[in-house]
Amino acid sequence: MNALTSKAPTLGHENEIDSVEEVSVAAQLIGEPLIKNIQVALIISAKAILISHADPAQQERNGGLVARHQLGFVSFAGAGNAQHPDLFGYIAKLKED
Repeated sequence: MNALTSKAPTLGHENEIDSVEEVSVAAQLIGEPLIKNIQVALIISAKAILISHADPAQQERNGGLVARHQLGFVSFAGAGNAQHPDLFGYIAKLKED
């Protein structure tokens, strides 16, 4: 089970409760999201979102490109809150889709 699936109880034969895995509609349509847990530098311009490595533990990778998405392909973006001010997430389509 992952972040996009959940277990839902259903009634089986003779009122037994069976567990059925439900899959998110989004996961069915677009597949599994790319999720990484690394320290990055984020640059947002009028043209694109650029993400590069910025992990002190991996100095040799710093500045290396993780992802670049043109803003025309970004459909949603959201920032953190008071508890997580450095949190940022977005949804972007791949160019070939």
